[in-house]
Amino acid sequence: MSKKNLAVGAAQTSLVLALLCAGLAAPVHAATQDLLRMSEQLDRADKGDFDAALSKASQCTRARDYTCAETQMKNARKLAVDGKSKSALKRAEDELLAERAREKEEQRVAAQRQLELEQQEARLRQAEQRARDAERQAQADADERDNLNNRIAAAGNAYSQTLRAQANSRAADQARSKQFEQQQADAAKNVANEQRRLTQERAQLESQRQQQQRQAQVQADAQRIQLAQAQQQAQRAQTAAAKTPPESQPVRVTAPAAAIPPKKSDSINTGREAMRCVSVNRDKEGLIFTNTCSIQIFVVWCGSLKYSKKQCGDGPAGNSFYTHSVNVMPGDKQYAYGVGDYHYAACEGGISFGKDEIQDRPDGTFTCVPK
Repeated sequence: MSKKNLAVGAAQTSLVLALLCAGLAAPVHAATQDLLRMSEQLDRADKGDFDAALSKASQCTRARDYTCAETQMKNARKLAVDGKSKSALKRAEDELLAERAREKEEQRVAAQRQLELEQQEARLRQAEQRARDAERQAQADADERDNLNNRIAAAGNAYSQTLRAQANSRAADQARSKQFEQQQADAAKNVANEQRRLTQERAQLESQRQQQQRQAQVQADAQRIQLAQAQQQAQRAQTAAAKTPPESQPVRVTAPAAAIPPKKSDSINTGREAMRCVSVNRDKEGLIFTNTCSIQIFVVWCGSLKYSKKQCGDGPAGNSFYTHSVNVMPGDKQYAYGVGDYHYAACEGGISFGKDEIQDRPDGTFTCVPK
């Protein structure tokens, strides 16, 4: 039982004893009913506080903010007075343990993959060293053959008195020369093949590294958006709770949907977000936004820009988080030059200079506007 219920019970007992002593039977019954109603209201308030703490703990767990999750569970644990609330608390604790185990496994897999990449790079370095050794050996063989040819020429001069000996010497020299040229050509071919193989393996490693970077960026963006939406929902819930009259029933706050449901529209702006359609890559100039869907989208962004002094929050009045925008056709690419830290959002359709096609908020969350 909570401290509020204990206080009400004590007050109820004191009032009943006082009324009995005064001989007021009818007022005792009325006062008892009032106290029972007060007890029920306090129980509902405890239940609302318990549900809010448990909901916030789940949001923090999904965002992997374990300190926040444990704090909220500690608050909820003080309000868990019956079997149903204790079961709900146990599920939230199990969810926290599972999320921690999942994060640990992801870290283990990433470390294993990094180790494999390092081993592949070591093998590449060894192969390059073998190629250099083979090239040096081929040069040494060529020098040895040059020395051999010189010795053969000296011997031929010694036997130059006879034409037969000279002819045999020339024939031998030509045969050795052809053999040497063939060996040189074979060695050059082997070196070229090895270099092509090494180039292909480097390209594969670079492609894998870029893919991992893109996946990490997408996960970071998704977690940032999820956390921002959770914070916005918590703020709305707190505002609604503050405006609720003391005698009213507890208000259940429902979080807004992440995107407007698909619907038919005669316009190109459907009101649906298009984050799934955006692939973001970095190059030496800044960012590249690529439209991976088969429909037109537009992207808005902000950050540390090379050709603009505007930062996030310096956009148009009333719609001011994102400062720049661009339309991207299916399969097309657009650039954001000189971007360091950045944020971006995307919607289906097109955008004009007024930014009437999207509504953004100070925390970077946004709503696509159908037109």
